[in-house]
Amino acid sequence: MQIYFADRHLARLASEVQYTGRIPPGVVKTYRKTIQLLRDAADERDLYARRALCYKRLKGQRRHQH
Repeated sequence: MQIYFADRHLARLASEVQYTGRIPPGVVKTYRKTIQLLRDAADERDLYARRALCYKRLKGQRRHQH
């Protein structure tokens, strides 16, 4: 799955091992683990299977967003 970042700091945090952006190490580790799960997902069904991600369809005016 492709991931597009709206924030360059988050993109850098996901791609550069040495960059921490003054964020606690535990948060950085969890963030990178979640990004890796997203990259490894073949499609949306893999995300639905991971309950911890809380991935679900939006309703109402936000229906067009993912």
